[in-house]
Amino acid sequence: MASSTSMSAGGVSVPRQYAEKSEVTGWVGWIAFAGTMMALLGVVVVSISALVNFAWANLYPFWSLTLLAMNFLVIYAIIAHGSEMKAAKEI
Repeated sequence: MASSTSMSAGGVSVPRQYAEKSEVTGWVGWIAFAGTMMALLGVVVVSISALVNFAWANLYPFWSLTLLAMNFLVIYAIIAHGSEMKAAKEI
């Protein structure tokens, strides 16, 4: 019983797909998608942190500007060097 019949194809035998014959490429696609989403989430969280630090710049100028600089460096690192992390995973 390696195949089933399809009613729409007029009784033509169509091979079934089994779990043990699945390709790895489907999982790799989901992992790459998850990595992209984590990078996007990182940029969003650090951007919110930068906005909060900018709001507190009146009261704590030194610490706010220091953290703003660090936030911008983290955003730059995620955006500019994110592809290097993907290359390191492939090795």
